[in-house]
Amino acid sequence: MDDDRRSNAEGIAGRKQRLSDMQHRITASLLYNLVLCPHRVERDMFSDPIEKDPPNAFVELLWERGSAFESSVVEALRPEPLNLRAGNDEARVRATLTAMREGVPLIIGGRLESDDLLGEPDLLRREGDRYIAGDIKSGRGLEGGDEGDGGRLKLHYAVQLGLYTDLLERLGWSVARRAFVWDVESREVSYDFELQQSPKTPGTWWDAYQSHLELARGIANGVEKTTPALCGDCKMCHWMSACSRKAEEVGDLSLIPEVGRSRRDRLGRRFPNIRAFAAADLTAIAAAESEVLKGIGVGQALRWQARARLQLDPAAHPYSVTELELPFGETILYFDVETDPMLDFCYLHGFWVVDVAGKRFVEFHAADATRAEERSAFASAVDFVRSLPTAPIVHYAPYERVTWRGLGERYPDVATADEAQALLSTPRAFDLYHGAIRPHTIWPTRDYSIKSVAKHLGFSWRDRHPSGAASIEWFQAWLKSGDPAELQRILDYNEDDCRAMEVVLDALRKLPVKTH
Repeated sequence: MDDDRRSNAEGIAGRKQRLSDMQHRITASLLYNLVLCPHRVERDMFSDPIEKDPPNAFVELLWERGSAFESSVVEALRPEPLNLRAGNDEARVRATLTAMREGVPLIIGGRLESDDLLGEPDLLRREGDRYIAGDIKSGRGLEGGDEGDGGRLKLHYAVQLGLYTDLLERLGWSVARRAFVWDVESREVSYDFELQQSPKTPGTWWDAYQSHLELARGIANGVEKTTPALCGDCKMCHWMSACSRKAEEVGDLSLIPEVGRSRRDRLGRRFPNIRAFAAADLTAIAAAESEVLKGIGVGQALRWQARARLQLDPAAHPYSVTELELPFGETILYFDVETDPMLDFCYLHGFWVVDVAGKRFVEFHAADATRAEERSAFASAVDFVRSLPTAPIVHYAPYERVTWRGLGERYPDVATADEAQALLSTPRAFDLYHGAIRPHTIWPTRDYSIKSVAKHLGFSWRDRHPSGAASIEWFQAWLKSGDPAELQRILDYNEDDCRAMEVVLDALRKLPVKTH
């Protein structure tokens, strides 16, 4: 595009911007949140801020780490970029356009505006006579993947980069519909918006961006109305308490464990609330209205219905739907690890040991955040497990096994990946969640996490706000302060997680069996 056309595009964009100053702006962070939860976006726009929960310390820690990582990347950039982070918003917009007209090779902290769109890409890099946008991310640029497949683009990254690319295109400065992420592994990951999302997902990544932009505008204009849906992501959202109250008030189907938003929306077309779902003849409905349970199946729907009925019964007790095969032994090890996924670091291996001599907690922790200490703790934990070769190892969900396999890949001199995984696989190990709780039992709880199940059985954690995220926060605090009380808080939390598993396993042995 020549200079006259660019100037005209920039002028039109500026006039449109002034007309839309009073409207809700569509930003990259808004689109990121939209991917996670459309209702959060609606609440951020229209709800009273007084309803928000207090700031989540773990979320703040993630922000701090992200900022620190971004700063470290920027410091190493060559050629040295033009930094436009200082100044007011209008000045930054003008400075960004001026810098692109002057052909500055690399810009950080730029600000782009057009109509209702506002973007602040971490990087703007000149390619030819135009620009490409990039973001610095403290996570991996791709998700999934294995040795033969690097993974796929992340939707929540793609919509952000799509916004920046759209702005460059509207302003006449886009080199193409592509952008990039500089990720935690120091890789530049290309985001080509002309590519199809996946073999099973029709449409390109640009289509995905456009559909999310349309939804965001619909919410901003009051055309699209959303409702809360409870899921795992809610735990770090500042609207969690408000949304939970609303979901309980209306009997939302997402109160049923594992239903989530998308399946709630599908089921909600036929069942307005949890009571209607619990009372329905699902087998007859599936036979007469095949679309209702399409993609879910009668078997899965009946399991959800059993959970719903138990939630609605104030006198309900958990039960098993089949005879359970549970671990026995003179010695049983209840095992839980504590890790910091952002650092890919395992800092604690805890065991609640139950044997003929009694019960005790055994732990192996890293004394600092170095790889040497991580290896030392892992080696001690492996030696401990090997010293009790006949003791069953009980854990909750596959995270411990996955973590140990990763440690085996990093420290094969301690135990190879296959050896580490074998120690935590059947027949030696037993996964309480996948081996019993999820497939074979019904509980009157909102989810099937160890905390919900154990608390239902009367177990309580010593800490008022126990969570893996809190443990990471405490570990970071201990590294900085060296305060033994901070370390003890982590150890107590881990011990309680392990002891909770004993409570759950004991309860499973006594559950009545009910078949339908």
